[in-house]
Amino acid sequence: MNRVWETLVRWRTWLVNLFASLLIVLPELLNAPEVLAIIPVEYQKYVFVAALLLNILMRPRAAAVKDDPEVQVREAIKASEGPVRVVVEEAGTTKAVVRA
Repeated sequence: MNRVWETLVRWRTWLVNLFASLLIVLPELLNAPEVLAIIPVEYQKYVFVAALLLNILMRPRAAAVKDDPEVQVREAIKASEGPVRVVVEEAGTTKAVVRA
């Protein structure tokens, strides 16, 4: 269950973007009896605008979760006082040095 939740969290932006795209690309979908049964006609424009706003506010990439290295480094930099030096190593070879 945790794996399913993590997948949903990571791909929430793509799921919302897909929904908004369907609303934009398929306007005849709004006149379908199935949709009219769920969303009344007077509220359809608000659902459309809400989907667009969510699309704008969300990042167009998979979201980072607390176990990702980028989040751990960001939190470590935030928690430290003074200058920070982050060294990225792979197989004993230094790949990058970031000073923040």
